Amino acid sequence: DKYFCTGRSRNGQQPLILMGDFNEWLFFGRPLRWLRDHFGHFRSPPCYPARFPLLRLDHIMADPRERLQQPAAFRSPLAKTASDHLPLTALFKRY
Repeated sequence: DKYFCTGRSRNGQQPLILMGDFNEWLFFGRPLRWLRDHFGHFRSPPCYPARFPLLRLDHIMADPRERLQQPAAFRSPLAKTASDHLPLTALFKRY
């Protein structure tokens, strides 16, 4: 699975951003529980399968949470054919 992480810690000085395809099918699976312990509650848009997205397998998380705004699945004809997952997008608030 693919992950991208940037940042340092929960000290509020630098944001911590984690995004990727977690392939966790169970909402209460252990990996997502561990991530909720750090990032708090997060709700990602459905992105899989790309043609008719039902499942939330990809996530974007941020600490502090309020910096992450407008997470969305990018729905375009090209995105639906480029991968079996729709790409996720989000805006991040600067402080």
